[in-house]
Amino acid sequence: MSGNDRVQRLARPDGNTVAYARSAGREPTVVFLGGFRSDMTGTKAMALEAWAQRSGHAYLRFDYLGHGQSSGRFEDGTIGRWLDDSLAAIDQLTTLGRKLAMPVFSIKGMQPVQLCSLAV
Repeated sequence: MSGNDRVQRLARPDGNTVAYARSAGREPTVVFLGGFRSDMTGTKAMALEAWAQRSGHAYLRFDYLGHGQSSGRFEDGTIGRWLDDSLAAIDQLTTLGRKLAMPVFSIKGMQPVQLCSLAV
């Protein structure tokens, strides 16, 4: 199965969509937060998904606005917007109350800290 086989779309209030793929499994749910200008079909995202499947963990990967298969232009994205995309994906695509593991790469490394501070 390629990285594009299970791609779905999450509608955002401004009419844009966040492309995502997820697989079921046990907690913690592994959420891939890609790096600057990376996408959910890259080597890291796919290797992490393979590991999650082998180890039985639920997995979520998605593209931010203007990245990969999501709508919008990269130039219209901001750290705040990409954080909002992350919150929407986690809120709407993972089971509430589940534990999350969020390995990160590149500039998006600050997002787990921001996400955790918003959850308090």
